[in-house]
Amino acid sequence: MADHPNEFATPFIDRGIDIGQVYYFGAIMLLPEWRRREVADLFFDRREAWGRDLGFPIACFSTVVRPPDHPARPDGYAPPDSFWRARNYAPVQGLVAQYRWKETGDADKSDHAMQFWVKHLDV
Repeated sequence: MADHPNEFATPFIDRGIDIGQVYYFGAIMLLPEWRRREVADLFFDRREAWGRDLGFPIACFSTVVRPPDHPARPDGYAPPDSFWRARNYAPVQGLVAQYRWKETGDADKSDHAMQFWVKHLDV
């Protein structure tokens, strides 16, 4: 987390969490044909193992907060929340960053809420 923009670190700092102890997974995207397969578990196993090997006691990632009917959601979209929860990640209430980017079709950048999901690693 210490190597990421302040927008991502601030919610942790505000809660008194040492960002030097947080292993942040960057963007996570698996093609649809690889989701709900062993490769998704292997992908997370390896990322978590790397974090443990580096001595991080906390792993996390963030997801864009969008309403279920948001136009950016593809048809048939099923959120991977149950997969993440099965791996012992949980969204932490209030642990949300605001990050700016330009949505497809928009003229300007706008703020977007990013919810952090956290897991404590056994190190």
